[in-house]
Amino acid sequence: MRKIVLRIFTAISVLIALFFVIFMLLTVFGKVEAEEFDNSIVKTVCLALGGVFFAASIVEMVLMYSDNDAIKEILLHYQKGGTAKSSVSVVRKITKENIKKVEGVKYRRCKVFAGEYGVRLKVWIAIKDRDMKDTEELLRAILEDAFLGTLGFKFYAIDFHLKKIEAKYKVNIEKIKEQKAEEAAQAAEQTEPAQEIEAPAEAEQETVIEEVVETEAVAEVKEEPVEEEPVVEAEPVPEEPVEEATEEPKE
Repeated sequence: MRKIVLRIFTAISVLIALFFVIFMLLTVFGKVEAEEFDNSIVKTVCLALGGVFFAASIVEMVLMYSDNDAIKEILLHYQKGGTAKSSVSVVRKITKENIKKVEGVKYRRCKVFAGEYGVRLKVWIAIKDRDMKDTEELLRAILEDAFLGTLGFKFYAIDFHLKKIEAKYKVNIEKIKEQKAEEAAQAAEQTEPAQEIEAPAEAEQETVIEEVVETEAVAEVKEEPVEEEPVVEAEPVPEEPVEEATEEPKE
């Protein structure tokens, strides 16, 4: 029902806003003279539309920011012979009575919501001398058993909203300081061996470089100049006179 009302008032607000926008545009472009505003009918219409727009805006804001999914009754079961329903006041009473049985927990309020997957119960509580996790698990188990045994109904989910807490757990600051000091000492011990290992590596590297330099110097000292063998020039061989062939006279 709320969604239908919200859609109706939204449509009314949009139509009135369009009317005023068009009217102002016509005035700006000279289609409507400023003298026409000095008319009782025009003033009455503008005031009436303005009042409707203001009222519709307020209704929209209330519907938008209120619990739209909250319901006033739940369907317990459906049979051929009929249905069984329960009002939210019954759910509120059962929730309040069972939460009051738990020491250190105060009931504030509860609401029932209809979601896509089923009906949800939201409970607002305050806790004193207890921790939230254990309290939440205990209350959820108690309420599930109470609704299942009393109404034969099981909620899809039970959500708890914490309004106030005085926790049982107390922070031990001295213990936390000791743990932090131990962690810092362990971190320092882990970094010191790494530095000690890096120093010998650098020293070994320097010694290797010195050894290489020394070996190169020794090699330069031991290296002697190689004497060149004298080159013996070959003596020229005397050429023998070539006897000219004499031709024999032909007979």
